[in-house]
Amino acid sequence: MKNTNGTLCPCYIGECRHSPQLLGMMIALHFVIKWAVKNGIKEAYGAVTGKNTAEDIQNEKELKELGLDQEDR
Repeated sequence: MKNTNGTLCPCYIGECRHSPQLLGMMIALHFVIKWAVKNGIKEAYGAVTGKNTAEDIQNEKELKELGLDQEDR
């Protein structure tokens, strides 16, 4: 379903001015969902195997080098 200027925006009357806003919102939503899925998979992996991922181990190593522990986060 296209509007009068041929785009797929839900604005059916006149020229669509939402395209940049919708694009920005969709990009932001993509990265939020990607981040949530990644963290959910990492959490499930840790719960099932009892192991940390390589990224978690690296992050913990860097925190120790900076002098920060779990309580400081």
